[in-house]
Amino acid sequence: MNQLASTLPREDQLRFGVDTGLGEPAITSALDALLSRFLSDDVIDGMRDLRDYLRGLRSSVSRERWLTIAAEIVMRHPIAELALGCPVTRRSFEKPRGYPGDAPLLDLIYGVGDKLETPHPATIAGQVHFYVTHSTACRAVRQRRQIIASELAKLAAEAAGSLSILSVACGHLREFELLSPATIDRIVAFHVLDQDTESLAEVQRCYGSKGRIRTVEGSVKSIIRTKTIFADLDFIYSAGLFDYLAPPIAMRLIEHLFGFLKPGGRLLVANFTPAVEDVGYMETFMDWRLIYRTPEELHELFSSLPAGEVAGIKSFTDQRDAVAYAIVEKQGR
Repeated sequence: MNQLASTLPREDQLRFGVDTGLGEPAITSALDALLSRFLSDDVIDGMRDLRDYLRGLRSSVSRERWLTIAAEIVMRHPIAELALGCPVTRRSFEKPRGYPGDAPLLDLIYGVGDKLETPHPATIAGQVHFYVTHSTACRAVRQRRQIIASELAKLAAEAAGSLSILSVACGHLREFELLSPATIDRIVAFHVLDQDTESLAEVQRCYGSKGRIRTVEGSVKSIIRTKTIFADLDFIYSAGLFDYLAPPIAMRLIEHLFGFLKPGGRLLVANFTPAVEDVGYMETFMDWRLIYRTPEELHELFSSLPAGEVAGIKSFTDQRDAVAYAIVEKQGR
């Protein structure tokens, strides 16, 4: 880099093509080196280093520049086609239902459902798939399912009577498979809400005969506009929805959901945190972009609730600090 170029701001250096390590030639060279490792059967370690490289690159440039790099450099590089050999990565990128993080994608992460696709483990695609499904983000998705099932089991064990539950953006409701018969018996009404009618049909097909499932087609908009209303619920939870909601919308939704609770009822919300290691890979090859929140930022979404009606708020994260959880309890009578 010449002396004049080095005095330019970093974004101007990038714009004028100066090689700062963040320009297209340097990025392409780094991806070339990683591609060579993939083709030399060094896929697992190569995926780890690719993950770390993309995460570091993302944190080194502006958001606008990062999105340009992701679309115009990374996704046009031959390494992208190898990444897209992973069924989880490809489905996320292609979005066949028109939105990210759909229920069949979560089924691939869970390893459940009727249409699982697993490339042969000896192939590059198979090794990429192995790495992705064992990544921090995918492990966090599986643990999220377990945490929700555990909360439902705990609630059923503590309750004096029968329970009314609401799952918001329920997907395929795969946490239901982790519930014991004793827990299911305590649930008098299990309302499952989603905007995706295909997901609701799958829930009904799989679990309609096993519990008191009541499918409801609805959305964030229908709740906020009071077109979808519930009352006297013991427990409401939303696993992945808040990853996509800007603060004003998230806060309004929480207000409405809190209003659906009976006295003593609880609302659980989950949100991916900025600590997830896979953010660069997710935002490039998977085109899966979330709104990440720290536990403190997630807690702040509850700040508009009437203080006199809140018995308490508990926050925690999973084992890898990848997903934050907040549970608010409504004041009892």
